[in-house]
Amino acid sequence: MIETQIGVVLLLAPVLAIAVIDARYLVIPNALSLFMLASGIVFVTITDASSLKDACIGVLVGGMTSYAISEIFVRVRGYKGLGLGDVKLVAAGGAWVGWLGLAPTLFLAATTALVYVAIRRITGGRFDQKTRIPFAPFLGGAIFVIWLLQKFGFSPWIA
Repeated sequence: MIETQIGVVLLLAPVLAIAVIDARYLVIPNALSLFMLASGIVFVTITDASSLKDACIGVLVGGMTSYAISEIFVRVRGYKGLGLGDVKLVAAGGAWVGWLGLAPTLFLAATTALVYVAIRRITGGRFDQKTRIPFAPFLGGAIFVIWLLQKFGFSPWIA
């Protein structure tokens, strides 16, 4: 139980800092993403070394797929939809949730972001191609929720 509490602190501290900074300034500091990635790898190594391979694959798959999505979006739409800070955050999240946790993490983050946009539109908010929405609060929250669910034995979308 103490290891889960340590994990909560190690994960929640950078997630909260990243969320606040991205919400205010639309930027995700590299140092916080790197800390999150490194602490995830160290935490997994110490608490469950058998999951280290999954965490490392999560970093690679998370970073590469989100970078590919970002590049495809730019080429198709002509403007950025996902910044490199978000790409690095997905990679760092992969260290915590492993490669199998990435799909439910991204699904939860995208769904909550869409709900946010819908609520803002209903309440009179305007959105167009130039409207920038910080994704890190949704992504960080999803990483934390999926990691916590995994810690308590629930693995979303995995039989």
